[in-house]
Amino acid sequence: MLLPGPGAARAAAPFDCTDQAVVPARNGVPQPAGNIAALSGPSQSSRALGMTRAHILNGTFAPGEKVSELKLCDLLGLSRTPIRAALRQLEFEGLLMQRDDGGFVVRAFSVADVEDLVETRATLEGLAAHRALLRGVSAEQLVQARELLMCLDAILSRPQLDACAVQAYAERNRAFHMLLGEMSGSEVIRRQLRQLTSSPFGDPSAFVHARARMPAAHLAFLTAQEQHRQFVEALASRDTRRAEAVLTEHARSGRRALSHAVDTRRTDLLLGGGLIVRPTLAPRLPDA
Repeated sequence: MLLPGPGAARAAAPFDCTDQAVVPARNGVPQPAGNIAALSGPSQSSRALGMTRAHILNGTFAPGEKVSELKLCDLLGLSRTPIRAALRQLEFEGLLMQRDDGGFVVRAFSVADVEDLVETRATLEGLAAHRALLRGVSAEQLVQARELLMCLDAILSRPQLDACAVQAYAERNRAFHMLLGEMSGSEVIRRQLRQLTSSPFGDPSAFVHARARMPAAHLAFLTAQEQHRQFVEALASRDTRRAEAVLTEHARSGRRALSHAVDTRRTDLLLGGGLIVRPTLAPRLPDA
Protein backbone atom coordinates (compact mmCIF):
# COMPACT_ATOMS: atom_id res chain seq x y z
CA MET A 1 0.00 0.00 0.00
CA LEU A 2 1.28 3.43 -0.88
CA LEU A 3 1.80 6.02 1.78
CA PRO A 4 -0.48 9.03 1.29
CA GLY A 5 1.05 11.13 -1.44
CA PRO A 6 1.95 14.61 -0.23
CA GLY A 7 0.38 17.50 -2.14
CA ALA A 8 2.62 19.84 -4.07
CA ALA A 9 2.18 22.69 -1.59
CA ARG A 10 3.08 20.49 1.34
CA ALA A 11 6.04 18.89 -0.42
CA ALA A 12 7.55 22.27 -1.18
CA ALA A 13 7.36 23.34 2.46
CA PRO A 14 10.15 22.64 4.97
CA PHE A 15 10.04 19.02 6.01
CA ASP A 16 8.28 18.19 9.26
CA CYS A 17 8.92 14.70 10.59
CA THR A 18 6.51 14.80 13.49
CA ASP A 19 4.04 12.60 11.63
CA GLN A 20 6.55 9.86 10.87
CA ALA A 21 6.02 6.52 12.58
CA VAL A 22 9.32 5.26 13.95
CA VAL A 23 9.65 1.88 15.58
CA PRO A 24 12.61 2.01 18.00
CA ALA A 25 15.24 -0.66 17.57
CA ARG A 26 18.45 -1.78 19.15
CA ASN A 27 21.68 0.15 18.57
CA GLY A 28 19.69 3.32 17.99
CA VAL A 29 18.69 2.34 14.46
CA PRO A 30 14.99 3.11 13.84
CA GLN A 31 13.14 0.45 11.92
CA PRO A 32 11.04 1.42 8.88
CA ALA A 33 7.45 1.24 10.06
CA GLY A 34 6.27 0.59 6.50
CA ASN A 35 7.91 -2.82 6.65
CA ILE A 36 5.92 -3.81 9.72
CA ALA A 37 2.20 -4.49 9.83
CA ALA A 38 0.13 -1.88 11.61
CA LEU A 39 0.41 -2.49 15.33
CA SER A 40 -2.68 -0.56 16.32
CA GLY A 41 -5.18 -2.15 13.93
CA PRO A 42 -8.31 -3.91 15.18
CA SER A 43 -7.20 -7.35 13.99
CA GLN A 44 -5.35 -9.55 16.47
CA SER A 45 -3.88 -11.41 13.50
CA SER A 46 -2.28 -8.27 12.06
CA ARG A 47 -1.01 -7.27 15.52
CA ALA A 48 0.49 -10.71 16.09
CA LEU A 49 2.17 -10.66 12.69
CA GLY A 50 3.51 -7.12 12.99
CA MET A 51 4.81 -7.45 16.54
CA THR A 52 6.36 -10.88 15.99
CA ARG A 53 8.12 -9.64 12.86
CA ALA A 54 9.37 -6.58 14.73
CA HIS A 55 10.79 -8.70 17.57
CA ILE A 56 12.63 -10.92 15.09
CA LEU A 57 14.07 -7.99 13.13
CA ASN A 58 15.06 -6.12 16.28
CA GLY A 59 17.01 -9.07 17.68
CA THR A 60 14.72 -10.36 20.45
CA PHE A 61 15.24 -13.79 18.89
CA ALA A 62 18.67 -14.76 17.58
CA PRO A 63 19.29 -16.68 14.34
CA GLY A 64 18.63 -20.36 14.95
CA GLU A 65 16.64 -19.68 18.13
CA LYS A 66 13.30 -21.42 18.64
CA VAL A 67 10.28 -19.11 18.55
CA SER A 68 7.64 -20.75 20.71
CA GLU A 69 3.95 -19.93 20.68
CA LEU A 70 3.79 -19.83 24.49
CA LYS A 71 6.68 -17.38 24.77
CA LEU A 72 5.04 -15.09 22.22
CA CYS A 73 1.71 -15.33 24.05
CA ASP A 74 3.41 -14.01 27.19
CA LEU A 75 5.48 -11.45 25.29
CA LEU A 76 2.65 -10.01 23.20
CA GLY A 77 -0.35 -10.66 25.42
CA LEU A 78 -2.22 -12.43 22.64
CA SER A 79 -3.85 -15.84 22.27
CA ARG A 80 -2.22 -18.76 20.47
CA THR A 81 -4.52 -18.70 17.41
CA PRO A 82 -3.31 -15.39 15.85
CA ILE A 83 0.26 -16.14 16.88
CA ARG A 84 0.15 -19.53 15.16
CA ALA A 85 -1.07 -17.84 11.98
CA ALA A 86 1.67 -15.20 12.28
CA LEU A 87 4.37 -17.87 12.54
CA ARG A 88 3.11 -19.59 9.40
CA GLN A 89 3.11 -16.26 7.53
CA LEU A 90 6.64 -15.44 8.68
CA GLU A 91 7.79 -18.84 7.47
CA PHE A 92 6.27 -17.98 4.09
CA GLU A 93 8.11 -14.61 4.14
CA GLY A 94 11.41 -16.37 4.85
CA LEU A 95 12.09 -15.08 8.37
CA LEU A 96 11.36 -18.43 10.04
CA MET A 97 12.05 -22.08 9.23
CA GLN A 98 9.88 -24.97 10.39
CA ARG A 99 11.53 -27.71 12.39
CA ASP A 100 10.84 -31.41 12.06
CA ASP A 101 8.77 -31.31 15.26
CA GLY A 102 6.53 -28.58 13.81
CA GLY A 103 8.07 -25.69 15.74
CA PHE A 104 9.80 -22.68 14.21
CA VAL A 105 13.30 -21.21 14.44
CA VAL A 106 14.62 -17.87 13.25
CA ARG A 107 16.32 -18.12 9.90
CA ALA A 108 19.96 -17.09 9.54
CA PHE A 109 20.95 -15.24 6.36
CA SER A 110 24.36 -15.43 4.71
CA VAL A 111 25.80 -12.44 2.88
CA ALA A 112 25.14 -14.39 -0.34
CA ASP A 113 21.46 -14.70 0.63
CA VAL A 114 21.23 -10.93 1.07
CA GLU A 115 22.97 -10.32 -2.26
CA ASP A 116 20.47 -12.67 -3.93
CA LEU A 117 17.55 -10.70 -2.47
CA VAL A 118 19.06 -7.44 -3.73
CA GLU A 119 19.49 -8.93 -7.21
CA THR A 120 15.96 -10.35 -7.16
CA ARG A 121 14.49 -6.92 -6.40
CA ALA A 122 16.59 -5.33 -9.16
CA THR A 123 15.36 -7.97 -11.63
CA LEU A 124 11.71 -7.57 -10.59
CA GLU A 125 11.87 -3.78 -10.78
CA GLY A 126 13.49 -4.04 -14.19
CA LEU A 127 10.60 -6.23 -15.35
CA ALA A 128 8.09 -3.82 -13.80
CA ALA A 129 9.68 -0.90 -15.64
CA HIS A 130 9.64 -2.85 -18.91
CA ARG A 131 5.91 -3.58 -18.51
CA ALA A 132 5.21 0.05 -17.54
CA LEU A 133 7.01 1.33 -20.62
CA LEU A 134 5.15 -1.10 -22.88
CA ARG A 135 1.69 -0.17 -21.60
CA GLY A 136 2.41 3.45 -20.80
CA VAL A 137 2.17 5.13 -17.41
CA SER A 138 -1.02 7.00 -16.55
CA ALA A 139 -0.99 10.73 -15.87
CA GLU A 140 -2.22 10.05 -12.34
CA GLN A 141 0.69 7.70 -11.63
CA LEU A 142 3.19 10.26 -12.94
CA VAL A 143 1.63 12.85 -10.62
CA GLN A 144 2.01 10.43 -7.69
CA ALA A 145 5.64 9.80 -8.58
CA ARG A 146 6.44 13.51 -8.87
CA GLU A 147 4.71 14.28 -5.58
CA LEU A 148 6.87 11.66 -3.88
CA LEU A 149 9.93 13.19 -5.55
CA MET A 150 8.98 16.58 -4.16
CA CYS A 151 8.62 15.17 -0.67
CA LEU A 152 12.01 13.44 -0.95
CA ASP A 153 13.50 16.74 -2.15
CA ALA A 154 12.08 18.46 0.94
CA ILE A 155 13.62 15.83 3.21
CA LEU A 156 17.02 16.12 1.52
CA SER A 157 16.94 19.92 1.64
CA ARG A 158 17.84 19.75 5.32
CA PRO A 159 21.49 20.69 5.94
CA GLN A 160 21.95 17.50 7.95
CA LEU A 161 19.99 14.27 7.88
CA ASP A 162 19.15 13.29 11.45
CA ALA A 163 17.55 9.96 12.37
CA CYS A 164 14.05 11.35 11.84
CA ALA A 165 14.86 12.60 8.34
CA VAL A 166 16.54 9.31 7.38
CA GLN A 167 13.49 7.42 8.60
CA ALA A 168 11.17 9.68 6.60
CA TYR A 169 13.37 9.19 3.52
CA ALA A 170 13.10 5.41 3.98
CA GLU A 171 9.29 5.61 4.10
CA ARG A 172 8.92 7.77 0.99
CA ASN A 173 11.62 5.84 -0.88
CA ARG A 174 9.69 2.62 -0.21
CA ALA A 175 6.49 4.22 -1.47
CA PHE A 176 8.28 5.39 -4.64
CA HIS A 177 9.59 1.91 -5.40
CA MET A 178 6.26 0.24 -4.67
CA LEU A 179 4.60 2.65 -7.08
CA LEU A 180 6.73 1.10 -9.82
CA GLY A 181 4.90 -2.18 -9.21
CA GLU A 182 1.59 -0.37 -9.62
CA MET A 183 2.82 1.19 -12.87
CA SER A 184 3.58 -2.25 -14.31
CA GLY A 185 -0.14 -3.06 -14.45
CA SER A 186 0.72 -6.66 -13.51
CA GLU A 187 -0.82 -8.21 -10.42
CA VAL A 188 1.85 -10.96 -10.55
CA ILE A 189 4.66 -8.41 -10.40
CA ARG A 190 2.89 -6.38 -7.70
CA ARG A 191 2.39 -9.48 -5.57
CA GLN A 192 6.01 -10.58 -5.92
CA LEU A 193 7.29 -7.11 -5.03
CA ARG A 194 5.02 -6.96 -1.96
CA GLN A 195 6.26 -10.35 -0.82
CA LEU A 196 9.88 -9.34 -1.38
CA THR A 197 9.38 -6.09 0.54
CA SER A 198 8.25 -8.08 3.59
CA SER A 199 11.74 -9.60 3.71
CA PRO A 200 14.20 -7.35 5.57
CA PHE A 201 16.75 -7.39 2.78
CA GLY A 202 14.26 -7.27 -0.09
CA ASP A 203 12.84 -3.98 1.16
CA PRO A 204 13.83 -1.12 -1.20
CA SER A 205 14.80 0.90 1.90
CA ALA A 206 16.75 -1.95 3.52
CA PHE A 207 20.09 -0.15 3.19
CA VAL A 208 19.01 3.43 3.83
CA HIS A 209 20.20 3.50 7.44
CA ALA A 210 23.52 1.91 6.50
CA ARG A 211 23.95 4.43 3.67
CA ALA A 212 23.39 7.26 6.18
CA ARG A 213 26.56 6.12 8.01
CA MET A 214 28.70 5.93 4.87
CA PRO A 215 31.25 8.61 3.95
CA ALA A 216 29.61 11.43 1.92
CA ALA A 217 26.19 10.08 2.91
CA HIS A 218 24.25 13.21 1.96
CA LEU A 219 25.79 13.17 -1.52
CA ALA A 220 24.84 9.49 -1.88
CA PHE A 221 21.21 10.31 -1.04
CA LEU A 222 21.18 13.23 -3.48
CA THR A 223 22.61 10.96 -6.20
CA ALA A 224 19.92 8.35 -5.56
CA GLN A 225 17.27 11.06 -5.69
CA GLU A 226 18.58 12.32 -9.02
CA GLN A 227 18.30 8.76 -10.32
CA HIS A 228 14.68 8.68 -9.13
CA ARG A 229 14.03 11.89 -11.05
CA GLN A 230 15.72 10.68 -14.24
CA PHE A 231 13.77 7.42 -14.07
CA VAL A 232 10.41 9.22 -13.81
CA GLU A 233 11.27 11.43 -16.78
CA ALA A 234 12.33 8.36 -18.77
CA LEU A 235 8.97 6.76 -18.01
CA ALA A 236 7.13 9.92 -19.01
CA SER A 237 8.97 10.06 -22.35
CA ARG A 238 8.88 6.25 -22.78
CA ASP A 239 12.65 6.18 -23.14
CA THR A 240 13.36 2.48 -22.53
CA ARG A 241 17.15 2.63 -22.84
CA ARG A 242 17.48 5.53 -20.40
CA ALA A 243 15.09 3.95 -17.88
CA GLU A 244 17.03 0.67 -17.91
CA ALA A 245 20.37 2.45 -17.51
CA VAL A 246 19.11 4.50 -14.54
CA LEU A 247 17.64 1.43 -12.81
CA THR A 248 20.89 -0.49 -13.26
CA GLU A 249 22.95 2.28 -11.67
CA HIS A 250 20.38 2.72 -8.90
CA ALA A 251 20.65 -0.98 -8.01
CA ARG A 252 24.44 -0.63 -7.79
CA SER A 253 24.07 1.96 -5.02
CA GLY A 254 22.23 -0.60 -2.89
CA ARG A 255 24.99 -3.12 -3.46
CA ARG A 256 27.59 -0.54 -2.43
CA ALA A 257 25.74 0.16 0.81
CA LEU A 258 25.57 -3.57 1.54
CA SER A 259 29.26 -4.02 0.78
CA HIS A 260 30.15 -1.10 3.06
CA ALA A 261 28.09 -2.54 5.92
CA VAL A 262 29.69 -5.97 5.49
CA ASP A 263 33.26 -4.70 5.03
CA THR A 264 33.05 -2.42 8.08
CA ARG A 265 31.21 -5.09 10.11
CA ARG A 266 28.25 -2.77 10.63
CA THR A 267 25.47 -5.07 9.44
CA ASP A 268 23.73 -4.06 12.68
CA LEU A 269 22.77 -0.87 10.79
CA LEU A 270 20.59 -2.88 8.42
CA LEU A 271 16.98 -3.72 9.13
CA GLY A 272 17.28 -7.28 10.46
CA GLY A 273 21.07 -7.09 10.25
CA GLY A 274 21.40 -9.30 13.31
CA LEU A 275 20.09 -12.17 11.18
CA ILE A 276 23.17 -12.04 8.93
CA VAL A 277 25.63 -14.70 10.02
CA ARG A 278 29.21 -14.73 8.82
CA PRO A 279 30.98 -18.08 8.38
CA THR A 280 33.25 -18.83 11.32
CA LEU A 281 36.81 -19.69 10.37
CA ALA A 282 38.39 -22.56 12.22
CA PRO A 283 41.29 -21.47 14.45
CA ARG A 284 44.69 -22.03 12.92
CA LEU A 285 46.66 -24.77 14.65
CA PRO A 286 50.21 -23.97 15.75
CA ASP A 287 52.97 -25.31 13.55
CA ALA A 288 54.39 -28.60 14.74
